[in-house]
Amino acid sequence: MAKIVGMKRYLDVLVATDLERKRDLLTSPWQVGETTLSRHLMPRFPPAQYH
Repeated sequence: MAKIVGMKRYLDVLVATDLERKRDLLTSPWQVGETTLSRHLMPRFPPAQYH
């Protein structure tokens, strides 16, 4: 996978804070970086386990 250059998005802090309390859904009708933001935030949280 290519290295993503760190770009501070205004939603980073808002989404990370929100994720500490509840689940969030990132969606948009355009390609604006939902996957990039999700990958950037993933290391902050423990791995998910699905049953």
